[in-house]
Amino acid sequence: MPFGVGSSLMLNMKSLEARTGNARLDILPDLQAIRRDLDGEIINALDTLARDSSRILGRAYAPPATYSSIEINLLFFPPEVVVSGVGQQNVLRIVSPQPEPGTLKKLPRLGQSLGVVVTEGKTTRVTIMLDLDSSLVRRSEYFLGTPQLYLSSIQTF
Repeated sequence: MPFGVGSSLMLNMKSLEARTGNARLDILPDLQAIRRDLDGEIINALDTLARDSSRILGRAYAPPATYSSIEINLLFFPPEVVVSGVGQQNVLRIVSPQPEPGTLKKLPRLGQSLGVVVTEGKTTRVTIMLDLDSSLVRRSEYFLGTPQLYLSSIQTF
């Protein structure tokens, strides 16, 4: 699927949080936000910002700690993809394999620890990748869609 103007794969992110032990830290759209929109945040996974890994999912002032996981509640919205090429436009249908809406993704996988260390006075940046090849599985008349997220990098500066 091509990135850029005219192509869209819309995702709805309902929540984003980091966990350390039994404590959780809500990560909001920006530092001035007091809560996330109740309907979720609509993200186009095929726009130029997503391709360049510069889409910011959230920011938070975090107390110094070692965070063991990141949890993201994410679903395809609406259940179709518009793909534009040169002189053509295709609409692809996505079907979620789960009957309940939303997919709670936990990074890293079960039994592993994320190990993101937040240090006082420094900025920690965590880059998460949506793998479209793994997320969309082609069937005869539709795509089976489950967002597959991977931790790409952790930077402290």
